[in-house]
Amino acid sequence: MRHGRLMLLAALVAVLAGACTSGRHGAAPAPSGEGAPQALPTPVGAAAAAFPLDQFMMRPAQANDLDTVVKRLTRACLLSRGEDWRGGQRNEFDLLRHRAHRFGLDDELLAASVGYHWDDVPGTPAPRGLDDCAGQAYQALGWAPDEFRWLGQLAEQTVEQTYADPRAATVTRRWSECMGRAGFRYAAPLDAEADPRWWRDEQAGTAEKQTAVADTRCKTQVRFAEQLSGVLAEKQVRAVRDNARRLEAFRRMATAAATKADALRGDHRSPQPGGSVKVVPPGMWRTEHTSA
Repeated sequence: MRHGRLMLLAALVAVLAGACTSGRHGAAPAPSGEGAPQALPTPVGAAAAAFPLDQFMMRPAQANDLDTVVKRLTRACLLSRGEDWRGGQRNEFDLLRHRAHRFGLDDELLAASVGYHWDDVPGTPAPRGLDDCAGQAYQALGWAPDEFRWLGQLAEQTVEQTYADPRAATVTRRWSECMGRAGFRYAAPLDAEADPRWWRDEQAGTAEKQTAVADTRCKTQVRFAEQLSGVLAEKQVRAVRDNARRLEAFRRMATAAATKADALRGDHRSPQPGGSVKVVPPGMWRTEHTSA
């Protein structure tokens, strides 16, 4: 799954992000008036900063509840047809997963540990009736999957536009020169991440980790994320302005679906290490322990 994403990113850049990670959701101000966003704070430079489109994405707790209930309903439907399905580890409503790495891998410790394999999640076999049963689950919650995909694509487009901006070309060239001095020949970070040598194996080898570490160090040296964050904010302000009505409709739909999921879930406890449990507020399940 990660490999397929990288192949797509060779042409543009994905900007999905981590609802079931430990990172907190940062909401930007809602638009005021039709088609006109309020003044938005300029990102401080970190790739994980809040950007204009983030305000329309679900909070982590909402995404967790929705993911859990959809999988439960889907599994119940499949069991009624004699098919068993356990779901899988990935949160399917996760538009913020890659928020900390909007412009490629940006964590030296992570690079040294797993290279570019930082987001690999094993896939699960899909039973024949999965699409139909998932569709019934979506309908029960009032969830519109096409609109969810559209929001992800809109976010991707703004990053594509960012990389096409002349300001991005300048900082990318500086990154490439830094990598060259370290002994690695890549024109852009995506070239390093998508190097086919890395994706022949399920885990990162020594060469991949060394490349990834050099990648993150060069990004830090040339202030890669900081330089691109301002450009991305500009592109997303325009995207919010041009799509304000549809974005607001998505937010209403997502909030209503998450509210239904919160009510249907019903298990107000979250498992803790060692087998103990703690009571958690409604809507906060699985924000710390995603296997709940």
